[in-house]
Amino acid sequence: MIYKINIAIIDDCKDDLKIAKYELMKIEALPDFLNVEFKIINYTNPIDFLSSEKIYDFILLDVDMPEMNGFEVAQKINVINPECQIIFLTRRNDRIKEGFKVRAFRYVTKPIDEVEFKEAICSVLNEIKSIGFIEVWNDFNVFNLYIEKILFVEAYGNESKVYDTKEKEFIYKDSLKNLEEILPSWMFFRSHKRFLINLQHYHELNKKDRKCILKKWPHNIEVDVSVRKLKTLNDALHIYRTKKGGR
Repeated sequence: MIYKINIAIIDDCKDDLKIAKYELMKIEALPDFLNVEFKIINYTNPIDFLSSEKIYDFILLDVDMPEMNGFEVAQKINVINPECQIIFLTRRNDRIKEGFKVRAFRYVTKPIDEVEFKEAICSVLNEIKSIGFIEVWNDFNVFNLYIEKILFVEAYGNESKVYDTKEKEFIYKDSLKNLEEILPSWMFFRSHKRFLINLQHYHELNKKDRKCILKKWPHNIEVDVSVRKLKTLNDALHIYRTKKGGR
């Protein structure tokens, strides 16, 4: 499996931006990351980044910028893309505590030290890979959707329609059967020939109407359950809860 990692570098200093991108490309070429493919987009202006509305897996963010500082940008990132990891780039060590307020993953000091930078990037890559995600499409944009954010999946011809916990809809460019094979079997349950549900969001079962009710704010979602699957749902829930408790 190829992990396609979307990365943004936001830095008003073009020289620092080039160095960060060069160091990323060196890490991408390491033998440990042969299954990782970077897509890197550079921004010298944080306003341009925020107006792009693109989704990233992690962001290298300069702290000291003229129009908006890095902490202000990070606050907005936490709202529009809360799963995104943020690595701050800074020449100052006196503002590190501010990073805790915006969930900073790491600080890397400038001028960029190759060893420190590599350690930070490898850590964030391992964090992203450990969570697990699938590559999905929304219109003409492709990005990684963390599997814990999947509410349920619906068969959609030769592809699959993926619904997340925010009522967003995406396309996974393979069949429901093939997607089911790569998702954790203890977390996902085939409730119907057309549906695959994430047991993490299970609320209750409506046996009369054969509907599985999934928790989602501000209202719950109902997904069909076949007669045959009614008999095995409890077993699947027991396995999920046992596994979840041991994690």
